[in-house]
Amino acid sequence: MALFPFPVPEGLLDLLRDFTVAVVQNKPDDLERYAAKYFSELAASMEGVETGSVECSKTRSLLEFDESMYVGYV
Repeated sequence: MALFPFPVPEGLLDLLRDFTVAVVQNKPDDLERYAAKYFSELAASMEGVETGSVECSKTRSLLEFDESMYVGYV
């Protein structure tokens, strides 16, 4: 049986991994506020607007990632 019974959008696992690493490194007191700022800065950086230092897997990977850890095969 597959781990995910529905299609997982390409890039979602990388996006969530990068966010999780940033949370662990920065240990924010207010996770929701941190998430809003993180994803706002990420979106702005992908549009070419300089607002912060958020990077994503499309430009740099913080950790080696093996997608097979998360995706089950039938």
